[in-house]
Amino acid sequence: MDGPISPKAEFKLPDVQESMVYYISNFHKIRTASRRKLSVEIPKTGRKIGFFKTSFMELEPIAPSQPGKSSVNVLEADQKDEQKKSSIPEVDVYSMRFSPDSSELAIGCTDGTIRIVDPQETKLLKILNNTQEQVPTTCVRYRPTVGASQKTKNVIVSSTGDGKIQHWHVPSQKKIFELEEKGNTILALDYSCDSELFASAGQDKVVRVYEEGTKSLLTELKMGLGSRDSDGHSQRIYCVKFHPRDPNMILSSGWDDTVHVWDIRAGCSVKKWDGPHVCADSLDIFEDVVLTGSWREREGLQVWDLGTGKLLKTIDFHRKDKQETETDHIYGAAFSMDGDLIAAGGSFTSETRIFDVRHNFRRVDKMRTKAKGVYSVTFSNSGRNLASGSKAGKVSILDMMPEMEEDDSPQN
Repeated sequence: MDGPISPKAEFKLPDVQESMVYYISNFHKIRTASRRKLSVEIPKTGRKIGFFKTSFMELEPIAPSQPGKSSVNVLEADQKDEQKKSSIPEVDVYSMRFSPDSSELAIGCTDGTIRIVDPQETKLLKILNNTQEQVPTTCVRYRPTVGASQKTKNVIVSSTGDGKIQHWHVPSQKKIFELEEKGNTILALDYSCDSELFASAGQDKVVRVYEEGTKSLLTELKMGLGSRDSDGHSQRIYCVKFHPRDPNMILSSGWDDTVHVWDIRAGCSVKKWDGPHVCADSLDIFEDVVLTGSWREREGLQVWDLGTGKLLKTIDFHRKDKQETETDHIYGAAFSMDGDLIAAGGSFTSETRIFDVRHNFRRVDKMRTKAKGVYSVTFSNSGRNLASGSKAGKVSILDMMPEMEEDDSPQN
């Protein structure tokens, strides 16, 4: 089976269509599977793969909520009033993140809303930030639970195109805090591994670090150590990432074709290398390997050594027979939580492509989307799901470990 995992028909929330493929050995795709229970252990990585199931959702445009009405009630009303709904602009997906326990998927949209989805049931659970202003939500992040045992659980931080950073309590759908970076368009957010800090970046080329407990500004990162080759960003920043183990280290990248490594204690950029042209959430780190997705025709997907800034490999985003006719133009790129896989998608493809890190970054699968243009990709912490978001509210969720029924086990 050479084609992508994709249902034949278009489905709207919450309908689901399955297409099943199984893998043995080192992620080799060998044939379409019948409905039998199958689980095999991959050598070296220990990853167990069974049937893969792809679910599709379409986030419906909704009218802004009115005073005294909840977002969910407005959504239900709109679904009953097709004429009213057809006059509302369609919504695109800007940013996506799974909750720490992988039970929810938060989706930041161009209409300003944050949709909370059950990834297993492909069911819309809640809608946050459904306001009259409808300023785009540019980034969403769940607050880590590590080191935060005394803190409120299920909290999301989000950013908006008019410079606001908002904290949301998901179960109650309430905004619990808001701060503003006046004159800035915030495009990126991230939490430190211990959840004590969060960082923002965007149009004004400054990385700001805040204390989570007090929500106060800790420092602004915008300069190097003094040498010309370590000055700060010269154009807008589209992605900011804390190191997964070091809460004092932040990486950032954007339009100026550079990656900066910042040390919060030093208050400046301590390392920089040239190359990536990052235009969305396409910078990630696993251990000391940096992944970048660049919005350009060629050499869009690359991995780098954090210690030296040296390019380790340029990953072939397209098959060899398509490399001369199709362009990369990567918008979303991410490592899986265990570092075994990379997923990436771009503006001129209708699929998210998956690569096996342990086997020379070989492409092992692709997940079809329902619209051309993949804007965001993210793996769940559990390793079970991969999600991608596209234009027109199209969301694809890949289940890499779907549940099987015991009575479907293969016969000897």
